[in-house]
Amino acid sequence: MTNQVPENIRAMDAHAMAVIQRSDNPKMSAEEVADALGITPESVINAAEGGHLPFGFLATKSATTSRRTIIVNRAVFYRWYMRYLAAPYEV
Repeated sequence: MTNQVPENIRAMDAHAMAVIQRSDNPKMSAEEVADALGITPESVINAAEGGHLPFGFLATKSATTSRRTIIVNRAVFYRWYMRYLAAPYEV
C-alpha cells in the first residue's frame, strides 16, 4: 500500500521546509514558526505561554516589560516537525 499524500499537504510541507531552511540562525522567531505552521505569531506565543510548545519556551526581555517573546531552536523545531507533522514521504 502506498501513501498517497494530497498535493495541498505536499505544498504545505514544502513551504514549512523552506521556512526552516531559510536561515542559518540557530534560533527561530515566532513569525518564522507561525509561517512554517500556517498560523499566526500570536498563536505561537500563546501556545508557549500556556506550556503547549514542545519545541520552545516563552521569555520576556525584562521584568518591567509586557513584551512576550519565544525561544525556539531551529534544529529542535525541525526534528519535532519531521516526527509529528510532516507527511509520510520525503519532502
